[in-house]
Amino acid sequence: MLETGRSPRTEDEHMIAGNARLMAEIPHLLAEPLTPALIRQLHAIGMGGINDAKYRPGEFRETDDVVIADYDGNIVHQPPAAALLPERLEKVCQWLNSHEGYIHPLVRACILFILCWPMNIRFGMATGAPVGRCFTGIC
Repeated sequence: MLETGRSPRTEDEHMIAGNARLMAEIPHLLAEPLTPALIRQLHAIGMGGINDAKYRPGEFRETDDVVIADYDGNIVHQPPAAALLPERLEKVCQWLNSHEGYIHPLVRACILFILCWPMNIRFGMATGAPVGRCFTGIC
């Protein structure tokens, strides 16, 4: 699809196309400091046009009704309260933008994954992956 220029047909193909759009933006953003607004912009680029009602590109979640449960219904993870997301994300951005000591980009990306995965902004864990992957180029 990407090689031939064919339009995406399925939600999965739209996600692949969104990933390609997102990765094309990264070289233009390497000098930019990471901010919550930029993260939202990247999410809008990567997830826009897939299923906007489901993924709400560029938006933080506003409710606390997200849980990850096992097959028996036991909650194994519940992200932080939605009201805390902007502040938590701001702290992550401050850390990523700091230049105190050298941390290898791969290590930064791993730490970022650990810090951000529990947040579940609005787009879920899996659909946030395109935004997360772009950080390896920004870090």
